[in-house]
Amino acid sequence: EKALAAVPGGTVYRVETDAGDAAYEAHMTKADGTEVTVKFAKDLTVTAVEAGMGQGDPAPGGGRGGQPNTGNA
Repeated sequence: EKALAAVPGGTVYRVETDAGDAAYEAHMTKADGTEVTVKFAKDLTVTAVEAGMGQGDPAPGGGRGGQPNTGNA
């Protein structure tokens, strides 16, 4: 509900509790089709709305596309 208030007309498609720099984050698609990440404090106040998928946070599964990041070049 608070994510939708922060991004009117948006659609929430994932909520995470393992965000690197926030207690919670909601990944959303705005009405214009662009992606944003809404970050929350523990008391559920909105602390930021960032463009994209919360860049700088660790990717689930170690990398994009479900492929683990093994560190090999």
